[in-house]
Amino acid sequence: MSDYFNVADIFGENVFNDTVMQERLPKKVYKKLHEVMDEGKELDLETADEITDVFARYLPIATTRQLRNLLTEHIEIAGQIIQALKAKNMSDYDALVKEWYRNANQMAALFANYNPYFESRETRNMLLNHLDLTREEIEHQVNGEYEQSIDVFRDVEQQALALADYFARGLLAR
Repeated sequence: MSDYFNVADIFGENVFNDTVMQERLPKKVYKKLHEVMDEGKELDLETADEITDVFARYLPIATTRQLRNLLTEHIEIAGQIIQALKAKNMSDYDALVKEWYRNANQMAALFANYNPYFESRETRNMLLNHLDLTREEIEHQVNGEYEQSIDVFRDVEQQALALADYFARGLLAR
């Protein structure tokens, strides 16, 4: 592969791209997200809550808030994992990976408590598989193994689409 590109530039372009965000998010939230992405501003809690409220159409608000907290923790842990890996601090890295998987198990339990469709092991396995693939992608990226990172990214993308379909089926089954 002779042409290289930044994975971050294409991540999610077919799933939740700018057009989809503009169509589905309130105008105020869409504008704030662009301030974060384009100008590097902080995503404030009010805007994060508004984004979470979009999901409230499908989930009870208490469940939505719990999910927001777990997803926020998930993203924060991912950032810490990247920092630990870049610093070659493998003891922190290992502890953070365990914490990340604990977080995913909590999300699976939350979904199972909300909806019988999500009670199967499939929910947990899909979330953990997502972490396995994402971790592999992060490791390749941090280690400068860009071709491998791109290959794994393609697997992450396919798995994310399957995960989205799975959750959509579960929400509709409710």
